[in-house]
Amino acid sequence: DRHDIRYEGIGPHGHYCVPILFAGKLLGVINIYVKEGHKRNQREDAFLTSVANTLAGVIVRKQMEEDLIKANARVQTLIQTIPDLVFFKDSQGRHLVVNKAFEEFVDLPQAEIVGKTNEQLLPPDMVEYCQKSDEEAMKSRKPLRFEEQFTGKDGEQIFLDTIKVPLYDDQGNAIGLVGVCRNITEHRKMEEELIKAKKLESIGILAGGIAHDFN
Repeated sequence: DRHDIRYEGIGPHGHYCVPILFAGKLLGVINIYVKEGHKRNQREDAFLTSVANTLAGVIVRKQMEEDLIKANARVQTLIQTIPDLVFFKDSQGRHLVVNKAFEEFVDLPQAEIVGKTNEQLLPPDMVEYCQKSDEEAMKSRKPLRFEEQFTGKDGEQIFLDTIKVPLYDDQGNAIGLVGVCRNITEHRKMEEELIKAKKLESIGILAGGIAHDFN
C-alpha cells in the first residue's frame, strides 16, 4: 500500500520506504536504510511522516513556481509577438509592461520605458488624447474603445484604434490599465483617397453632363 510506511529487512540491514503524498497523489518515495537489529516504533513513523509531508509541500510549491514561470513566459511570448501596441500601466499612469511594437513606436527600449508616464514618452498632443481616454476608461470601470489622433515627429497625422481596459482589485480599488492600440493611419489614408476618388468621379460625371447640355 503506497499510503503506508513500509519496513523490510534486507540482509544485514533494514529498509524504510516512506511515500511522499499530496492530496492523495504520490509524488515520490523516501528510502532509508538502517542498521541490523533496528526495531520500528511509532515515534519514528511519526517523524518520517512529518518529513514526508514537509517534502511534499516543498515539491508542490516548487512545481507551482515552475508552472508560474512557464505561464509567464508564454504570456510574455504572446504579448511580444502581437503586432499591435500593448501596454500595462499602474494606477499612477506609469508603464510597467510594454511589447516590442510599443518599443518601436516610441523608439525606446523597454528598460527606458518602464516606470515612465505618457508625458515622458509621447508627443504633447498625444498625451492629451491618451490622458483623456485613460480617465474615461477608469471612470467607466469597463473596456472602452477610442480613436486617438496626434501629430508624429515628421508632422504626419497618426491614428490609433485603441481599446483600454481598467483593472481593479477585489476591494474595487483601481490598480492599473491595460491597453491595445492598432495603428490605422494607412487605413485612414486609403479611406481619404477613396473619398477623393469618389468626389473626382462625381465631378467628372457632373462635368460630362454639363458638357452634354451645352452641346
